[in-house]
Amino acid sequence: MVKKENKRKIKKCPFCGTKRWLEYCTTNEYSHWIRCNKCGCEGPHNSNIYDLQEGSKAQAIEAWNKRS
Repeated sequence: MVKKENKRKIKKCPFCGTKRWLEYCTTNEYSHWIRCNKCGCEGPHNSNIYDLQEGSKAQAIEAWNKRS
């Protein structure tokens, strides 16, 4: 059985409406967030040293999508 990847889609920026300029950011693999490089808006930073990197990326995307 082939396991499907669980990819989360990032919604458009709630301020400028772009999707093209969105970027996934991370520092030291512990802090994860989404940033709009067009208007400078940043989503909530997810900082949890106990999460796996993939889990934190998914949480950063989820937090960004809740703002839209």
